[in-house]
Amino acid sequence: MLYITHDLATARHFSDEIMVLYKGDVVERGPADEVILNPQHEYTRTLLGAAPEPDNLGRLRDEVRAELGIAH
Repeated sequence: MLYITHDLATARHFSDEIMVLYKGDVVERGPADEVILNPQHEYTRTLLGAAPEPDNLGRLRDEVRAELGIAH
């Protein structure tokens, strides 16, 4: 099965191996845990750093609502 995503957390759960592509080129490939826990390429590190922390999702939701003037 081929699973294509920008969300490396889900890729880790669904895949034994992860391949990271940047501008159509493979920049990193390896066992899922290894790629997630010890990323070697800057783009992989950027993807991992862009994922929101689950503990902060509620706070982020509240900030967006406040900014948009939406009541809780």
